[in-house]
Amino acid sequence: MKKLVSVLLVLALCVAFAAVCGAEEVHEHSWVYYSQAPTCTTAGVESQVCTTCGESSTTTIPATGHSWSYHSQAPTCTTAGVESQVCTVCGESSTTTIPATGHSWSYHSQAPTCTADGVESQVCTVCGESSTTTIPATGHTSVTVAGKAATCTATGLTDGEQCSVCGAVLKAQNTIPAKGHTEVVVPGKEATCAEDGLTDGAKCAVCGVVTAAQQAIQATGHSFEVRVYAATTTSRGYTKHTCTTCGETFKDNWVPKLASVVVTETPKPTSEPQTGLYGDIVTDAGRDVMVYDCTLDAAGNLLEIVAAAEADGSYALRNLHITVELLEQLKSDGIEYIRFVVGDAALLLPLSAFDSEDVAMIVADMKQDLTGYVVTVDPTAQTASSESGCQVSVVVTTLDGDEMDITAFVAGLQLTAGGQTVDVTESAVYPIG
Repeated sequence: MKKLVSVLLVLALCVAFAAVCGAEEVHEHSWVYYSQAPTCTTAGVESQVCTTCGESSTTTIPATGHSWSYHSQAPTCTTAGVESQVCTVCGESSTTTIPATGHSWSYHSQAPTCTADGVESQVCTVCGESSTTTIPATGHTSVTVAGKAATCTATGLTDGEQCSVCGAVLKAQNTIPAKGHTEVVVPGKEATCAEDGLTDGAKCAVCGVVTAAQQAIQATGHSFEVRVYAATTTSRGYTKHTCTTCGETFKDNWVPKLASVVVTETPKPTSEPQTGLYGDIVTDAGRDVMVYDCTLDAAGNLLEIVAAAEADGSYALRNLHITVELLEQLKSDGIEYIRFVVGDAALLLPLSAFDSEDVAMIVADMKQDLTGYVVTVDPTAQTASSESGCQVSVVVTTLDGDEMDITAFVAGLQLTAGGQTVDVTESAVYPIG
């Protein structure tokens, strides 16, 4: 640097002298030369100055640039590499780091089983570095192997266990012995007159297998008792056969009804109270003839008979007498129903109820000349629990005074009392209200 300053100073002086030299006369320059070689990074110069007039010139010489010597070390999987250079002229140097390449892994795995460990391994295909990880055995996954119950004839099995993954038996199934049959009696039945019977049998109460078959017992056949019933004016005669063993019956040898007794024509009932119409048919408790009101409805098929009250306006038991002859006469007049009214109680009697087979049999069983039927209505009766009620009964009467209650055998009787209507099914006191 000091040299450069000196050179510049000389050049300045030369310039000054040149001005002088130019001013006085022309002359040849007397040059003094100076040079500074270029370096790798700085330019060099070549300069000249006239020692007479001081004129000068300078030429720049470009920097030569570095003359590099190179060195490199390749990176590995785990260490960085380097690239370095040094100038063989000036010694300047630089270094560049090359990152490690990292491993290039090759992987291998073996899954664990119920009883054996598995592994996961890796090895670098470049440097050979490796690592291995152990995967613990999973252990068995137990599931139940369902057994089966023993039957009467077949063995069974207990529940077992096995692994649902590998199938290994974890708990063996054991055999359950067959139970054998549990016998119960299959009841037989006695032979009847018409049906075969059966002996007792046996079967298993568990599986139903028959272990002892039932044997048929032949039917015994009927043993009939024969009874002849005479015809009446209200029912046909017949022969009745009744089995003395089972009670089965059948009828044959039917005989037509007897001719009805001819009744002289009587006037049709009117709305005026009277007695003697169709006979003296209404009596009191002592069966003394009572006054009654007898009327036909508009259709002409219902005869309403209203019993008279006592002098004090009260009512006691009232009886309606219907002889066999009167019953036939009422039917021939087209009357189908009788409504027997006693005070606030009214009993409806379908005349067809007296044609039932059961009633005919009862009449025949009495074996006496039949006079007819007595229908009793008492609106002043009391029930067993002392409630107000109405007594109803129907009996068969004979000339000898015998009576048999047949209320339960006649159908269709209805009692209306206390604002309600009930079916009469037996001789009884029916509550009112």
